[in-house]
Amino acid sequence: MDLTNTYFIARRFFIRFVGVIYFIAFASAWVQIEGLVGSKGILPAQEYLTAARDFYGWPNFFALPTIFWINCSDFFMVAVCFFGMMVAGQVVAGVYPAIGLAIMWMLYLSIVHVGQAFMSFQWDTLLLEVGFLSIFLSPWDQKLNTFDEPPPRWVMFAMKLLLMKVMFQSGLVKVLSGDENWLDLTALSYHYYTQPLPNLTAWHLYQQPFFVHEMSCLIMFIVELVVPFGMFLQRDIRLWSCSMIMLLQAAEMLTGNYGFYNLLIFAMCFLLMDDKHFRRKIYDKTFASWGDIPDQVKIKDTKVSRLKDVLCQVVVGLVISLTFLNFVSMKSTLPPSVDKIAKIFRPYLISNSYGLFANMTTERTEIVIEGSNDGYEWKTYEFKYKPGNIFRAPRQIAPHQPRLDWQMWFAALMPDYRYAPWFSNLLKRLLEGEPSVISLFFLDPFFGDPPTYIRAKAFTYEFSTKRFRKKTDQFWIRSEKGYYAPIMQLDQ
Repeated sequence: MDLTNTYFIARRFFIRFVGVIYFIAFASAWVQIEGLVGSKGILPAQEYLTAARDFYGWPNFFALPTIFWINCSDFFMVAVCFFGMMVAGQVVAGVYPAIGLAIMWMLYLSIVHVGQAFMSFQWDTLLLEVGFLSIFLSPWDQKLNTFDEPPPRWVMFAMKLLLMKVMFQSGLVKVLSGDENWLDLTALSYHYYTQPLPNLTAWHLYQQPFFVHEMSCLIMFIVELVVPFGMFLQRDIRLWSCSMIMLLQAAEMLTGNYGFYNLLIFAMCFLLMDDKHFRRKIYDKTFASWGDIPDQVKIKDTKVSRLKDVLCQVVVGLVISLTFLNFVSMKSTLPPSVDKIAKIFRPYLISNSYGLFANMTTERTEIVIEGSNDGYEWKTYEFKYKPGNIFRAPRQIAPHQPRLDWQMWFAALMPDYRYAPWFSNLLKRLLEGEPSVISLFFLDPFFGDPPTYIRAKAFTYEFSTKRFRKKTDQFWIRSEKGYYAPIMQLDQ
């Protein structure tokens, strides 16, 4: 059998890796969900669903598909995350993978919808888009290691197209934005310290000569805008394209914290590797226990298999159509009749647009929250991961995503707290001393006895130089800009 045209091993790696990513996503949500959207969280899901019910007149599952219409208690939300982790383990083990993937997709879609601002990141929608296609890519048998049901070629093509979309749009939005910092290749000289959650590697890269940043930016554009087309060419070029994309993702993982975004792109890259490549490079020595590919493969031809093939064609046709509409809508308005049809599928997040950092921020603003009992002595609420203490080194925390820390970066882009509606709720919960919200911080400076007053100040942050760091031990240099939120009390 010609192993250059089969993808049995690639599918096994891909499905199991998607299971691992789902496990990470559910575990990350599990430790935060009460403080973010619990009954006493920053944006209570119950209040959100009540407002949605009032708007629609009934629990509209089609407009807002979430199982939390049934039960939105804190216990149930935590239980859903835990159950999702268990199902992810089942998929990683290769047992009933298609059923497990369908369950996880439904559960995570439910979490994303009630997560509101805290679950609106591109890797959340990418996980749902990848996860949806994975249901149809996976064998519908009990075991993942089957050889009588090859990966559907239609779904393999859709996965390749999705990877192409993610990479190409990531470069395209930078060009179309007209941001001079991207066009003159100077963006990365700012990026390392202005990105949402820098890590220690980013601090070291910031110290490099300017031409290093220019060359890095040029290579990034080549990989995002040119290399993806190689996925559709002959085998050697396809594998080379796969390597270049994976190297770019590895570089991004080493220099920033983007949740499980890069892992999802890694997973899709596995599907560019045929069985011959896997056996020669990885499989024979590392995962031989998963079962080798027989010389002759007998493809199952039953009513169920034929039905699945037709269903896969319909699903892929739908996804490709929605993808085309997403591209068109980037620069023009869709006709009302077409947009009306597209709106039917939008709540299910099976086709989305991508592209981080279309406009490069050239200044970093950080919000520092402080509490006081007398209005004179102020204590800082230190976050777990985002920059605050100027002596604390930036941390590597991906693939976990601290969602409050991330949202604080977006809030800091606004002129003041009134442009980030959830921020007032955060301050209120701190004045109330709500344990689930305080658990999202590094520590409680008031040790369970909430302050009388609270305020938020804005500071400009920038990485220190090596010489300054050696003299002062500071990783950051900061200067005060003014109040982000004025002094508040609980009864205001």
